[in-house]
Amino acid sequence: MHDSSFKTVIFALESTSFYSIHIANFLASDQSLMPFNPFVYCLNPKMTANYRKSFIGMDKTDLMDAFLLFDFARVGRINTQP
Repeated sequence: MHDSSFKTVIFALESTSFYSIHIANFLASDQSLMPFNPFVYCLNPKMTANYRKSFIGMDKTDLMDAFLLFDFARVGRINTQP
């Protein structure tokens, strides 16, 4: 079952050596996600670190890291192929 209002779901991950490849492949090929046309992006951590500098005083927590990646994708800063 899925909400038909979603046309696609975007996943933004920071590349972490070879570890990000496994989760990226899973998200891109999992059958339960196929109805949502998933796009998976592995981002250069240097790009997101520079983007983080625009958020003055932001704590470095897992929750804030997730928000940062979400916002990076939301504002169209991703310039790579999924």
